[in-house]
This record gives sequence, structure tokens and C-alpha cells, in this order.
Amino acid sequence: MEGKKLNILFISSWYPNKSNPTLGNFVEKHAKAANLYCNVAVLHVAFAPLDSKNKFQFDYKIVNEMPVLIIYINNNYKYLPVIGGIIRFFKYVKAYHRGYNFLKLKHGKPDLVHANVLFPVGIIALLFINVYKIPYVFTEHWTGYMPDDPNRISNVCRIVSIMAAQKAKMLMPVSDDLMLAMKGNGIEGNYQLVPNVIDTDIFCINSSHSKSNKFRFIHISSLDDAQKNITGIINAVEQLSHFRNDFELLIIGDGEADKYIKLAEQLNILNKIVRFESEKPTEEIALLLQQSHCLLMFSNYESFSVVIAEAMACGLPVIASRAGGLANELSSRHGIIINAGNITALTNSMNEMMNNYHHYNKTEIAAFAQRFSFKKVGSLFYDIYRKVIN
Repeated sequence: MEGKKLNILFISSWYPNKSNPTLGNFVEKHAKAANLYCNVAVLHVAFAPLDSKNKFQFDYKIVNEMPVLIIYINNNYKYLPVIGGIIRFFKYVKAYHRGYNFLKLKHGKPDLVHANVLFPVGIIALLFINVYKIPYVFTEHWTGYMPDDPNRISNVCRIVSIMAAQKAKMLMPVSDDLMLAMKGNGIEGNYQLVPNVIDTDIFCINSSHSKSNKFRFIHISSLDDAQKNITGIINAVEQLSHFRNDFELLIIGDGEADKYIKLAEQLNILNKIVRFESEKPTEEIALLLQQSHCLLMFSNYESFSVVIAEAMACGLPVIASRAGGLANELSSRHGIIINAGNITALTNSMNEMMNNYHHYNKTEIAAFAQRFSFKKVGSLFYDIYRKVIN
């Protein structure tokens, strides 16, 4: 094996596709990191409305120097829910079987399957190890194992996850908190933490971009209030506005912002202090971070938080809640960590950050984030692949 570059097949419950271009983009980055050291091919099956005559639609292309095959299955079923669910399941399995054979003919048999997000693709990983005799490892990202996530893991999902984990050669959650949550749900196996990836060539300190005139806090997320607590952020900003007005908050999200805009308008801070912008491309996100002073995250639960890593790579200190993931690893040198849901603490922390911003060393903060680079994470994967195969 030493002289041969490993063939790794990535399969995932989530992956960017035409129906949802940002779904599982962190899995895509993991694949790109692994591809630095191995020959990675990606196979993903997604449901989409197709012509009734078209049962499967193959979308094969080279993306980031990797062969990527997305197979779309028609989700326009006119059956009762149970019957429709059974049909969908068998089509899902059949699509992965056809996709595997397609990629095997083009790129050779994989030495290892790297599966992502235990449910539902754990079913496919189990079939692959039994039918094709290919071992697999698993990366987990899902927050549903965490006790504060309202989208708690179902019994069916838990059973499949436990079965898939038992056969996996390695389980690789993206944070220590996620690992503990998985174990709390009875998911046992060989664990090794492998964090998410950020592009440190794009997210970096760039002194040529001047900071905004006012002290700018920035928040970037899906705008899911149950997880990200946008309402709490807006209320904290309104409290701070009563005794100082030398700051602004930029909120960028790919979710529905109307109710937050309405709240900011009711509190008389919309466009005076709080400004909303929609989803941005990666390069523009990096620029906006470089022009800001501090990242603001007030989550109720997190499995990792890529945006914290990206902001730190740009040299920004962070105000974040102790909600799991990366925030729990930070020290006072990196920012201010508070308890989740404590709006008064958030208000006070923002004020403290503005008063003491000049004490933070942006070079030291950025250095902390280098461990999430493509090369560092790809090297971790490569070592695990070798260990598993040998």
C-alpha cells in the first residue's frame, strides 16, 4: 500500500446539490482535504422532482479535482406515506448501488469508504461492507444527538446509527462535545476527533482591508432561532444601545430574516445599529469578516461552528456562548465566553469587548485557527485511513 495512493469513496447523508446548494458543504470541504493525500471520489443520492419517466438522473462532474456523482431520485410519489417510504428506501439503495458501479468502472474499486452523518447513509455503509467487503469510517456532524437540540434523534435513527457505528473502523465526530453526546445516545465505537475545515488561504488576516468606522460586531448563520438565538442577540444589542451608540451589528444569513427585521424595527434599531444582509459567497464573507472587529455567536447548542474558526483565522476575537463545539475550547485570549441564553451577560460582554479590543492579539488568534486548514485536516484523515487499512 505504501507506493499506492489510496482510493477513498466519500458517501454522505448531506452534500451540496441542485436542490440545496449549501447542504453539507462542510462534508465537501472534508472531501477536498482528504483529496490532497488520496484519490477521493464522491457519491451522493438526493431526492428531487424529476420527470415521471426519469427514475434516476446522474450528474457526474469533476469538482475541486475530484470526481463527484450526484444521483437524483424522483420524489413525486402518489402513494400512501408508508408505501411511498418503502419505495423511496429501495430506490435510495438501488441508486447507491448503481452509483458505486459507475464510479468503480471509471476510477477503480475504493480501498475505504468514508461515510458522513450516520443516518440515513449508515444503511448504505452497512450494505457496502457486507456486499462489497469494503471497510468504512464515519464522520459525524449532526447536532441531533445533543440534548438541547429540539430535533432530537428518533428511535429509528438511533438504531441505525448504533448498528453503523458498531461496524465502523473509526468514528470521527467534529468536536469533543458531539462525541460525548453520541456516547450518551448509546453510540459506541473507536473514536478520534477530526475537526471541520476552513480555507485559511481565503480566511486570513488582511491588513489592506480597513475596519468599519464604527465598532462592528458580525454574526453569520442559518438564522435558525432555536439554535442560533438571533432574537437574544437583537435584544442584547437593543440593551447596549441605551448607553452607547458607537457600534453596529451586521447579521448575514441564508435563512428567513423577516421576523428578526420586524423585531429590530419594533425596537427602533433597524438600520441604525442592526443591518441584515442575505447569503454571500465565500470570498465576500471573508472580506466582511476582515472589515469587522468581533464575531458574535449566541447559540443554544453547536456541534462545531465553522464560522468561529473562519472569524478567528481572520484575526477576530469572538463573543460566544458555552454551547458545545469550538467555543468550549477557547480561552480569554481568544474572546469572551458566556452562558447560553444570558442576554445580560451578552450585553455586558459586547461592552467589555469594545473597551478592551486593543488587548487582543489578532496574530495569536489566527494561529489558533491554522489547525483547521485543508492540509492539517487532510493529514489527519490520511493517517486514519492508513491505520484502518493496515
